[in-house]
Amino acid sequence: MAELTNLMSTMPTPSGSSGRPTPPPKQLHTDLTTAACLKTVTTFLPPLGTAATSRKGDCGTLAVLGCSPEYSGAGHYAAVSGLRAGVDLCTLYTLDDSVASVVKGYGPEVMVRSLEADITKARAEDKSDGSVEGGGSSVEVSFDHESSIIESVVRSTIFASPRLPDCFVIGPGLGRRPIVKNLVRAVIKCCREKDVFVVVDADAVWATLGELSEGGVLNGYSKAVITPNAGEFGRIVDSLNDGEVVFDYSSYVSSTGPCSSPTSKRSHAVRAVLAAQSKINVGSIILKGSSDIISSSAGFNECTDVGISRPCLKRCGGLGDVLTGVIGAFLCYLSKTNSLADGPRDSTWARELKEEGLWKSPFSSSEVDQLEVGDDISFVSWVACHVVKRASADAFGKKGRAMRAEDVVEEVGAVMDKLFESEIPRYE
Repeated sequence: MAELTNLMSTMPTPSGSSGRPTPPPKQLHTDLTTAACLKTVTTFLPPLGTAATSRKGDCGTLAVLGCSPEYSGAGHYAAVSGLRAGVDLCTLYTLDDSVASVVKGYGPEVMVRSLEADITKARAEDKSDGSVEGGGSSVEVSFDHESSIIESVVRSTIFASPRLPDCFVIGPGLGRRPIVKNLVRAVIKCCREKDVFVVVDADAVWATLGELSEGGVLNGYSKAVITPNAGEFGRIVDSLNDGEVVFDYSSYVSSTGPCSSPTSKRSHAVRAVLAAQSKINVGSIILKGSSDIISSSAGFNECTDVGISRPCLKRCGGLGDVLTGVIGAFLCYLSKTNSLADGPRDSTWARELKEEGLWKSPFSSSEVDQLEVGDDISFVSWVACHVVKRASADAFGKKGRAMRAEDVVEEVGAVMDKLFESEIPRYE
């Protein structure tokens, strides 16, 4: 961390509109310290309280839009990872009846709903579309009012319930059919209207490439987190197409040119992520990789394998979906925090934490109090990245080359308990 900070402080920096050099980005956090864990527990994790006070939904409700015939497992990994991280309820929405039937077979804990019948019915009822009056339409029919039809379905099926999700994860395994762009746009639009957190991942990153600039549905939404890998981030930069955001994808993945050393590679990524953040103006952009870069309004956070005795060396499919689900869970927790009128130190919250032995009144710790969060969204996203890094390391330690994403999912709960329950200092 010190090496990166020193390098970035000595790098030539571009001039801003005033002609003065732009200061180097500020790195807020790398290592998940005890103070950071305590901050997470006492500020963001909803307390379990007691058997008499705990109610279904207190720990958050997560929704996932994902899965397709080709990638039926991705959305499920995101959904079940959110549950393993501690949310109470998770509903997975998919476009196809056949996919929904398959995903339901993975396990009973995720509620699965297909939108196929609703979309087909809405198209049939649309008076401007004569091609579907005889029935038999599929989710691939295209017509002039597609966008409005899809939006009406999203409003009537997903957002008509009085119990809205605390966070909506969009994209894992969703596919790239023509309907996907309209569907993703409609869900994000409704989330903005209802003030719901959004995680934009995988195919939803592709679907929103035209929605990133000013006037786009994703631009300026402070409760949105975008989680691209290097390739997806390169496409984000290309879509901005203004020359102000520079990201050399080829050099980045091959560690050559401006990314020839680990330090210069991180520096290149950090500047690109923060530049994209300033253009898109969302809550955070997380560039996933062996080192996750998380943009913040006050600088950036980084999540690495440093400090893990045996880091995960396996990069199997599905790990990004697991991370997306855990980030979604932590944003659910942040939503619960924000819903308290007096903030996380509300009397009920404090009392229940005290009953769990996690709180003393008044709570005081100079190390925790002095911890610079930056902003809540990037902080909890950074914590979620650490949870998955450690779960991956634990799964790899047990399975080695045979490790699968499912093995990482199984470790998420144990890591959550170790970081935020069993090894957290108790207060009287």
